[in-house]
Amino acid sequence: MNAPPHAYASRSAPRAGAGQAWMISLADLLALMLTFFVLLFSMNAVQYADWQPVVSSFRKQFNPRAAEVRPEPDRDVAVRRFLAAGASLDYLAAIFRDKLATPEWRGAHLTRLADRIVLSLPADLVFESGRTEPGAQAVALIAALSEHLAQIANRIEIAGHSDPAPVGAASPYASNWELSLRRAAAVADRFRASGYPRPVRVLGYADGRFDDLSPDLPVDERNRLARRVDIAILADGQEVSDAP
Repeated sequence: MNAPPHAYASRSAPRAGAGQAWMISLADLLALMLTFFVLLFSMNAVQYADWQPVVSSFRKQFNPRAAEVRPEPDRDVAVRRFLAAGASLDYLAAIFRDKLATPEWRGAHLTRLADRIVLSLPADLVFESGRTEPGAQAVALIAALSEHLAQIANRIEIAGHSDPAPVGAASPYASNWELSLRRAAAVADRFRASGYPRPVRVLGYADGRFDDLSPDLPVDERNRLARRVDIAILADGQEVSDAP
C-alpha cells in the first residue's frame, strides 16, 4: 500500500522556529553567567559600614547576654607624652666605647654621667700646639662622629678646656677662656660642615674645671687631659603632662 505523497512531505519538513531553539539555551546560560558575576561583584564591594549593623544584629540575636564593652578613660592617670626622646645613654656609651678602642681615637676618653655621656678629645688629638683649627685626621674623625650623632635626637654640647698656664705673649688669644671657646667653636663648625642638622651649644671653660681631674695623676698627664674638647651627648626626653 502506497502512502499518500503529502505524508512523506510532512515528515521531512522542519517545524517553524526549530532552527533557533539553541538560542533559548544560550540566553539561559548568559543570564546565569551574568547573575554569577553580579554576585561576585556584590560580595567584593560590601562596605564595612553597611555590613557592621548586620553583624551586630546577628550577635545580639544569638548572644543576647554578651556584655557591651565601652572604653572609659582612667581619670586617675595623667596622659604623658615624651618630646624629642633621645637614644639610651647606655646604648650610646657601648657604641662609642667600641669606637674609642680603635687606634685613630687614641687618647680619647668616655665618661658616663647621670644625664649625659661625655666624649673627651685631648687637644693633641685634635689640634696642633697653640692652634684652634682641627688637623686633617681630626676633621675625618669629627665628620664620622657627626654622622652618627645626626641619626639620633639627643642634643649635644661642645665645651673647650685648658690647663692653668696662661697663654703666651705670642698667642693671638687674650686668655685661656678665649682659646678654649675658640677650640670648641672650631669643632662645632666641623660638625656643621659635615651636615649635622641641629643646633650645637658651644662653651668655653678655660681651666675652670681643672680641679675635676684627679690630683693623683702626674702633673704632665693632668695638664694634657686639661687641654681637651668635651662633646657631651645629653639624655633628652622632656616629659610633658596633659593632666590639669
